[in-house]
Amino acid sequence: MTENINAGKTSPGETGDGRAEAFAVLAEAVEGLTADGVRPPTASEVRLEMKRRTYGGFDPNLVGFKRFRDFLMAAASEGHIGLDTSRAGDMAVLRATDADSPREPIYFVRTDLWRAFVDWDTRMLRVYDRAAGKARMIPKIPAPFEPQRYKDLRHRLEHEPAAFIEIEPVGMPTQLAWMREYVEKLRDSEFQSLLSAALDSEKPLKLFVDILRTDPDQLTRWHRELGLKVRQVVEKWRDSVAVDEQIDIERRQPGPKETQQAPQVHHGHRQEERTAAAVDFLKLLKARRFPTPAVEISPDDALTDGAELRARLHLAIDRMPLTELKMLRVPVGYLFED
Repeated sequence: MTENINAGKTSPGETGDGRAEAFAVLAEAVEGLTADGVRPPTASEVRLEMKRRTYGGFDPNLVGFKRFRDFLMAAASEGHIGLDTSRAGDMAVLRATDADSPREPIYFVRTDLWRAFVDWDTRMLRVYDRAAGKARMIPKIPAPFEPQRYKDLRHRLEHEPAAFIEIEPVGMPTQLAWMREYVEKLRDSEFQSLLSAALDSEKPLKLFVDILRTDPDQLTRWHRELGLKVRQVVEKWRDSVAVDEQIDIERRQPGPKETQQAPQVHHGHRQEERTAAAVDFLKLLKARRFPTPAVEISPDDALTDGAELRARLHLAIDRMPLTELKMLRVPVGYLFED
């Protein structure tokens, strides 16, 4: 994860002596962004924060670096910050104190085992097929015209019970308890209140995930937490079953550009689409987090008066979270001054 930081530098004669000041601004920016959130900021977020703190004056070229990445690598090599270059996409920037304790990668369990332990459908029987070396799920009660593979598995379960190991899934109450534990550890009080309200609603599991999807970074953190919890349960099950053979629970490690995200959690046979009630609930919670400014603009004038339309767009942008700002389509030329 190391790079030759001198490769991206301009000659010393082209710069002033502002490296120390720049590194100080960098450390303050990282500290501020980390204190406000629940995960390390990305390099792009740090650069924007440095621009904000210097009123647009910061430029890595002014302190001898052609690229912001080279500036960060130099700061990390001198101990001002830490860098997580294993993160998918834009690398994460850590406080120097956090960089001393890097997180170990999480290796999730195989997809078949994940589904057998996490799927909430109480109608399903879950077993581990020793011969196939695979977890299987089958409806507890036979149905007319069910697939032949179900009939074959039922026949084997009846005549070869020793060839299977029963799997006890993680129930809904336990998963709800995990969610509440996760919410209690959040440092973002506003997001914490949204998730708490979701867990107290009539559809806690669904709304919890719906709200997390509005913030991809929060969703990734929850996947990591859930992955740890499920792995612990699967490891305990594996170590408790009396079998001579080894049960491989490891999910194949992804390549360098892939992420270790938890497999999809199955809610019964398929994911439900968001209901109208869920959408209304999310709108209410979002309104609490991003309240509408007191300034009002007439909708009738907004589309005909250019100044009014621009003002309305500025208000909308000011209210948008960073995750939604990243999705905006803006011609790149408008991002730079003439």
